[in-house]
This record gives sequence, structure tokens and C-alpha cells, in this order.
Amino acid sequence: MAWEPTDNQLAALEYIRDKEYLVNVSEMARTIGVSRQAIYQWNSCADFVKWWGAKRQEHFGSRLDHVHGMVYARATGRSKKGSVQDAKLFLERFDTAYAPRTRADVQVDGIVKTYVNVDVKRVTGETILPEAGSDPPGAPKSAVGTPAAPEGDDGDKGGQTDVG
Repeated sequence: MAWEPTDNQLAALEYIRDKEYLVNVSEMARTIGVSRQAIYQWNSCADFVKWWGAKRQEHFGSRLDHVHGMVYARATGRSKKGSVQDAKLFLERFDTAYAPRTRADVQVDGIVKTYVNVDVKRVTGETILPEAGSDPPGAPKSAVGTPAAPEGDDGDKGGQTDVG
């Protein structure tokens, strides 16, 4: 039999969504009529955690238009509300079409390499293929912690390419 959320778990989801996730556990538990301990115990159930995470993704993904609107309002001087850095982090996480200008994937002979914070076309002379998402896990870092070109590419090859 497939796992299904309980009525209390569904009530918790509805409550937290209504409050835009700005609640504490005690307040939520009191409102939906369960103990704090019960809520914490839900998180020990892998099926609940998977379901809750999917619902969270669904909720925040549905808020992209609001975030885009806030960014637009700030960019056009119509509003000073909201944090640009917070909006950027939100878009990087939930907007599958978001790709920072400093990231590109370069394909050579069917092999795709990811470059960040470099002028990829100048470094490689190859066609840049846009890629949605944030920097991949394990992306190379420069000495100061900023993402950099893959190992062996210093960003200034004097016209030479090294993409192999």
C-alpha cells in the first residue's frame, strides 16, 4: 500500500502555505491540533520527508512570477522592496530557465565542459551553449573562492585553446 499523508499532515501543509512558510512549529502545532513532538516525528518518516519536500518545491516554484515582478519593479525604480540577492538565490534554486551570465557550457566533440566567471568564447574559441541552473557540484574554484575556469584553463590563453 502506498504512503498517504494524514489529515493532520495535510492540515499542516495548508496552514504553512497560507502563512507563506513564515511560522514556527509551536504555532502550527497548536493551530492544527497536534503536539510539537508529532510534527518532529513526521520528519523521521522518509515518505513524509519526500512528500513534504515535493510540496515545498511546488509551492515555491509557483511563486516565480512574484519574484520576477519584484526584480522588475526594483530594476525600473518602481520599488525598493525586497532583496536583490535573495531574489537571485530564489531564482537560481527554483527557476529552471535561470542561468547566470557568467556560466556557460562548451561542447567539444560531444563532451560538455562547464565554465564560470570567464569569457568562455575568448578562452576556447568554441560555441557557447546556454545551460539553466546553478554551478554544478565540484565546480573548480579560484584561490579566492570564486568559481573559475576548469583546471588547466587560466582564462588567458593568448588565442590558444585547451578544452580537451
